[in-house]
Amino acid sequence: MTITVKIKKGKHYPNLSSLLKTMWLSIVKPKYIYVAFDDASKYDLGTNDNYDWSKLVGRGGVLYGRDGGQGYPTRKNEQFLVWRYIPEKDEFHVADNYQRINHKMQLPITWDILKCGGVVRVSTKYLKSFIPVGSYFGGNMEAPNDVTYKITW
Repeated sequence: MTITVKIKKGKHYPNLSSLLKTMWLSIVKPKYIYVAFDDASKYDLGTNDNYDWSKLVGRGGVLYGRDGGQGYPTRKNEQFLVWRYIPEKDEFHVADNYQRINHKMQLPITWDILKCGGVVRVSTKYLKSFIPVGSYFGGNMEAPNDVTYKITW
């Protein structure tokens, strides 16, 4: 099965169909997913925000609270499979170990690197919390153009 995730310019979340399908994928949780990027997956935020991670699929806990200083509620625990595009290097990064533990972000320290047209296999073993979470573009910046990628399992 393949999901084509489509995020419109100026949005964080994909269209409703893509969002629901990626949430469903988080529930089904196959052992691996395959993610493919092409020219429609590229973007340039023009800042260091290009290094922020976008979420492919995730799981979150039910407990919320304040993340010391950010000023907005966050989940106590959550895990995501993530990606980003680095325009200066024309490469995509994909990681399976992005998580929040006790309200503190644990950013990936390793990731797969692939070029446009490449496909990467990503393990779902780190997705352990209760609530399914779908795709999301960026950290704080919205998509600067329409962005599309594919998830297969």
